Amino acid sequence: MPLIHNATGRLWVAYEGPAGRHEVMFRYAEGVEPADAVTSAATVCNAMKAFLSSDTAFVDARWSERLTVVSFPVTWAPISGTSSDALIPENYPNFVTWVGRSSDGVRVRWTLNGVPLEPDSDYRLPASSTAVSAVLTALRTASPAIVTASRLVPIINNYADTGCNAYFQRKRRRSS
Repeated sequence: MPLIHNATGRLWVAYEGPAGRHEVMFRYAEGVEPADAVTSAATVCNAMKAFLSSDTAFVDARWSERLTVVSFPVTWAPISGTSSDALIPENYPNFVTWVGRSSDGVRVRWTLNGVPLEPDSDYRLPASSTAVSAVLTALRTASPAIVTASRLVPIINNYADTGCNAYFQRKRRRSS
């Protein structure tokens, strides 16, 4: 049976840069206040900023209560990317993603698009990487906890996946 897409409170954090505007969503269990979700997500975004070029930043956020389809802006302090690698147009389609699964099998994913890195041969960044480890720690220790659509805390894979998003790759080719 499919899950209700709005079964949890959701915080969308937008990031903007040369590759455009994108959002990453964080889910929270029932009873979490928007301000607490912002604090939790800001900790994760502070870890993720190492994957964003210096001309990209987490710029704003919006909150949606459980069982609603409407979202409202919330106060968000911008967080700038800190990667020393420049984001060139050829890298706009590149992404890094962290994946987890809850005990009932529901998967969750947090993806950053437009990252200044080339996917390596196995499309995986190990937890031994300081930047990957920082994001994994932030996701696993977030308070309040980040959950899946089934409202359970996920077990997060001990690595980050990388790749090239086909949609943004085609879009990039057409704009050249």
